[in-house]
Amino acid sequence: RIQLAIAASQVAAMFVFHTPQILWVPLAQAIVGIAWTFAWSLLAGTILTSAPAGQVPTDAYYTEVEAVGTAESPGACNRHWPPGSAWKDEAGCSGSAGSLRCWRCAPPRFQ
Repeated sequence: RIQLAIAASQVAAMFVFHTPQILWVPLAQAIVGIAWTFAWSLLAGTILTSAPAGQVPTDAYYTEVEAVGTAESPGACNRHWPPGSAWKDEAGCSGSAGSLRCWRCAPPRFQ
């Protein structure tokens, strides 16, 4: 068995010696694989996070119930499918600007 392994290694070494360009194949495969993964991630991230214009309201709301709604009636942020969510804008909620509209809509997590 050892003799067979030595013979196989010698044949492989002679193949690489006679065709050294074969060493570029793994490098090319790695580059193509990394480029494919990067492109796929970029496109998937763009598609999954995009929301059509007008689906997410840009207004601010006085209460969380007004923005998100209740179990019986949807709020302004989740009237469409997939539903969005609401977040509290602490900077715009100080009251010094004269407006206490603290709740804003966030886009849905996926489309």
